[in-house]
Amino acid sequence: MEKSEWIELLKTNVAEFNRQYLEWRNADLSNADLYNADLFNADLFSANLFSANLFSVNLSSANLSNADLSNASLSNADLSNADLYNANLFNADLSRANLFSADLSKASLSNADLSFADLSNADLSNTNLSNANLFNANLSSADLSNADLSNANLSNANLFNADLSSANLSNANLSNASLSNANLFSADLSSANLFSANLSSVNLSNADLSFANLSRADLFSANLYNAKGIVMISGHDKRGWQLYAVKWEDGPRIKGGCRWFTVEEALAHWGGKNYPDKELGQRWVAAVNFAVAMMVE
Repeated sequence: MEKSEWIELLKTNVAEFNRQYLEWRNADLSNADLYNADLFNADLFSANLFSANLFSVNLSSANLSNADLSNASLSNADLSNADLYNANLFNADLSRANLFSADLSKASLSNADLSFADLSNADLSNTNLSNANLFNANLSSADLSNADLSNANLSNANLFNADLSSANLSNANLSNASLSNANLFSADLSSANLFSANLSSVNLSNADLSFANLSRADLFSANLYNAKGIVMISGHDKRGWQLYAVKWEDGPRIKGGCRWFTVEEALAHWGGKNYPDKELGQRWVAAVNFAVAMMVE
């Protein structure tokens, strides 16, 4: 069957397409225009959809495992509960797409645009999301274990209760992201930007936070057991605030309350003659020196 005939059949009769496609796997639908088509439950296993126009398409519950969707336009598409296992979505436009509960495990989403997409409850384990744009994406309760999110943009993303265990988030932008209750066990957060991120009640045990920017981040009740590149000191402040020292190449950064200082700036601030509470200031100075000494060890 010619490509144009496959496309027309897919647009007009999904059930018949599925029946015939079982005999003709790996159909070539590259550059196909399927704008706004209803492809609910379509069988597109291993299909070639390179650069296809799938804008606003209904692909809910579709089988797209092993399909080539690189450079495809899937903006505003409904891919809820779709099977995208091992699919190639490199450089695809999935902005504002509905991927609720979709299976994207082992898929390639490198350089993909997933801004404002709904990926809640999705399986993204072992997925390549390096350099992906996930700005304002909903990833609540998603499985991102062992995923590669290096250099990804996760600014303003919702990662509440997400599983990011052993994920690679090095150099990722997580500014203003919500990570409360997330599992980041053994995650690599080295050089990540966590400015104003919500990390309350997060499991960061065994995680690597070396060179990370934690300015204004909320670490309330976070589990930092055996975390690398960070030291926490508590008990020195009557208000219950903790002090954190984070490993940076040019010397530790000190986080205390809303403050984010170099060691010199921290000592000058809390040990300065104009600090209003001298006793409290000296407690902070002692905590800074102790944290720095622990980092050296």
